[in-house]
Parts: sequence; C-alpha cells; structure tokens
Amino acid sequence: MFLKLKHSIIFLMKIISINAKDYEEKYHVHSLLAKLLKVSELDESFIFELLKEGYELSTSSDECVKKACKRILEAKDNNEKIFVVGDYDADGICAASIMKILLDKLCIENDYYIPNRFTDGYGLNEDIVLKAKDNNSDLIITVDNGVKALDAINKTKELGMDIIITDHHTIEEELKDVLVVHPNYMSEEYEYLCGAGVALEISRYLIGDDERSIALAAIASIADVMVLSKETREIVKAGLEIIKKKIPYSIYALNNGGEIDYETIGFQIAPKLNCVGRLADKADVNVMPEYLISDSHIYIDDISREINNFNEERKELQRTQVTKAKELMNDDPFIIVADESFHEGVNGIVAGRLCEEFNRPSLVMSIKDNIYKGSARSIEGINLIELFKDNEYVEGGGHKSAAGYSVKKEDFKAFYDKCQSDTKGLLDNITVKEKEYIELGLNDLTIQNIKELSRIEPKPKQLSNIKYAISARKVNRVFDNESIVKFMIGANSEAVLFKNSEYYKNNGFNGLKDNEYLLGRLTLNEYKGNIRVQLIVEGIGE
Repeated sequence: MFLKLKHSIIFLMKIISINAKDYEEKYHVHSLLAKLLKVSELDESFIFELLKEGYELSTSSDECVKKACKRILEAKDNNEKIFVVGDYDADGICAASIMKILLDKLCIENDYYIPNRFTDGYGLNEDIVLKAKDNNSDLIITVDNGVKALDAINKTKELGMDIIITDHHTIEEELKDVLVVHPNYMSEEYEYLCGAGVALEISRYLIGDDERSIALAAIASIADVMVLSKETREIVKAGLEIIKKKIPYSIYALNNGGEIDYETIGFQIAPKLNCVGRLADKADVNVMPEYLISDSHIYIDDISREINNFNEERKELQRTQVTKAKELMNDDPFIIVADESFHEGVNGIVAGRLCEEFNRPSLVMSIKDNIYKGSARSIEGINLIELFKDNEYVEGGGHKSAAGYSVKKEDFKAFYDKCQSDTKGLLDNITVKEKEYIELGLNDLTIQNIKELSRIEPKPKQLSNIKYAISARKVNRVFDNESIVKFMIGANSEAVLFKNSEYYKNNGFNGLKDNEYLLGRLTLNEYKGNIRVQLIVEGIGE
C-alpha cells in the first residue's frame, strides 16, 4: 500500500508473511520472537547477544583511558582543582554528573559548568576557559564535547592549564598534543559509547562500580539514541535494573513516581532532561547535575516540579513551531526553514519531526542579529558531516544524523542553494521509506509470546520500528462505542482503535474488508484480573 502525504513524500507499507520455524529451533524461542528476529536479518552473533540473559559490564583499559586516569590521580596528589565542562543536552548533563560523582569520591576539589545554549553556544570555548582560570582551576575535563574546540584548547595551553577531552562526536580534525578519550581510540567493544558512557569508563577504571553513574550512563545512551550493542547495551541493561531500585531518586521523581523502562526514558525522561537546556532563556541548566546526584528528596521534589513545568512550556513551543515550519517548507530536497519567531531551543525537535514525517534531511533555524542558527536532522543514507564539510557558508557540526549549524544572513541564499544541489543527487538514491508489519497468525497471539519479547529489551534500532499486522479475516466481532473500536480476534485476543488517534481522526472507521489488515503494536491488557493480548491499531491497510 502506498500512502501519499503533503509535499509529495510517499511511504510504502509492507506486510511480511514469514515462516520462522528454523529460527524457533536454532535460537530456542517461540513463534513471535522467531519471526521478529528473522525479519530483522541480524547476524547470528548479534542475535545471541540480544538473547543473552543478564549483563556483564567491562572496564576499558585502553591507553587513552589509562592516561586520563593517571592525570586525574596526579591532580589529587598535587591538590589541584578540576573544572568539568559539559553540554546542555541529556547526555552532557549526565556525563557531567558522572564526572562530578567521581571527583567527589576521589576527594578532588572540583567545579563544573554547563554552557548556556544561547549565550555560550555548544561546548568549550575561550570564554569558558577564562572562567575556569578565574575559578583557580588547574585542569579542565570536557565531557560530551571538545573535539572541535581547537581555539579553546590552544587557550588552555596559553594560560598554562592542562586539559582532557572526553567526547564521542565525530572527529573531523585530529587533535595534536592533547589527551583525548574517545571511542575512536578505544577497543571495538566501546565503539558505541555516548559522552556519559565515555565518562563512565574513566569512573569505572578509578573507583569501580557506582550504581548512580551506571544508571545515568544508561539514561544518556537511550536519550542520545546510541546503537544498542556491545558495551553500550550492557550499560543500558545494567542501568535499567538499577533504576528499578529508584536509583537515582531524581529520575524516579521526574516520572512522578511511576515505573520506568526503556520507552519511559526515551519518551518521558529524556525530553525533560533536555528541556532545561533548550529553554536556557528561562532556566539554568547548571542546576541539573546537582539535581541528578542529590540525596535530598525535598530538593529533588521541588526541582522536578519546575522541570515538569518547563517541559510543558517546551511542548507548547514545539507545537506552535511545527505548525509554522510546515507552512514555510516547500518541496526542495533538503527541508530548510527559518524564522525570527523560532525558539532556538526546540529547533532540533522540530527538525526531527519534519525529517521523520517527510523522509528528507531537515534544518530548522532561528534568525537573530543577522545570524541564522539552527539544528539539522537527517535520514538514513545522508551524512550531515559529509554533506556540509565542503559548504563554505556554514559553521558547526555534530553527528552524521544530528548537528547544529549557523550561517550569516548575507550567505543564507548561497548556503540554501548549495544544500539543495548537494542533496538532490543523494536523495535520488535513497530507498522509499518503508514501514514493515509482520503478519501474525492466531498461534502467535499468546501471552507467553508477548512476554518473551522482553528477552530482547531494549530493542536495537533494527527491531524497534517493526510492527504487526492481523488479517481482517481473523476478526470475529467488532464493537464500536464512543471512545474506541474493538475487534475481537480468536479466543483471547483483541485489537483496539482509539478514536482520539491520528488515524481515526483522519480516516474514521467504516467497517473492515476481507483483504485489509489491522496494523499496530502488541501489548498485554489487564482488566479485572484478566489478561488479553491486544493490538493497538495505528492504521488499517491492504
């Protein structure tokens, strides 16, 4: 089925009918999980990694880690003061918190600074180096930033200070005569670490396990959408177990005391951690590390209420800006929209929404003081770092799929045109975005099968977007009331189409045809002690 949306982007829906008996036997799993694994086409070693019970954290002994740890211990021996420079997103905040926990445990005098998104910009700069010097610090440690801060690094040398860069962002130019701890310089096991993950390896080398630090590194890994494999997967699994014990309490409080799992962190906790840095014109992100590592429930409860309020404000800004951005966009290969009304703190979220909905790289920019400044998001197959490396009009960087850029007003037209010409050829070779649905039989719809899916939690990216399809021929009865349409399937299963869903608002429901499928995600629904397999319907298609 093809679904054509605004601005000529076409999405393809694919129903996958598959026999996975061979996977059931090979991996000793039931039919539903076997189908999911087979459709994913993951290699055998990764499947065994996914199915492995428990977790086992390791500690990096790579040379860069050992050198950084040696310098930190020298600071302790020499009674030096360390100044930690973080970043204003969830990863940077968690990384700064991990480093502070470490330095406090080592009884090293320390201070930290999280840059203001609007006044400081991203990462370490010369003004922050001067701030560290005025703070009487001897050693600067960056977390989740630093590999692009060439001028600031030179400034530290000029002032007679030492610096350790810990980062995971793309290294575009090798740093000479600088101690850098980065996944590029670590063994393959650590290649998917986020900024907080890198900080955790330093912490583990020096003080071993610290539950709060492991939990924060897990949260950061999820928030930064890291590849869930190798050591990063172990960190996330370990962290989720620790978080179940309400460690740290600050994360528990952010969820209003509710249970926390992988999806809760990704969709509820991470946006709240990010929102304080996004609304830097209203909030002070430097409160966040103290909040995350505090033991005072009174303090935590007070700050969590403020964070939740800021997050509601962020949501409203986001809704308004998405609407405006869609009005401004056109059919060019690279979606670039700019406006004086755009709030810099939510540009990245809006770019992500446009990128996801229209399957094109997107850049959303605020305009202030003759500077266009914004955040970009990209699709599979288009690397932002590669795309912009020869674009003379732009400054900035980040990851291949998420980055920040600024352009002078007089250069914007030339920048825009070059982006479109450079992207057009790349976009022509991109496969049409496809939503995959595994067709299910009645034997797949068992409570045991649904529970078994937890064995591969947290799901890697290759599995997270795959959903399920149930043929209309398997529907016994349909109940339609004010809030839902319920489809009874087999003896103990159902599908539910909520009338407040986007699909129902746009399409309504006028009955099922035999050649149609109910499309959505599986869950278990418990009501008055009875548990049923339930498909949450996100669409109906052929």
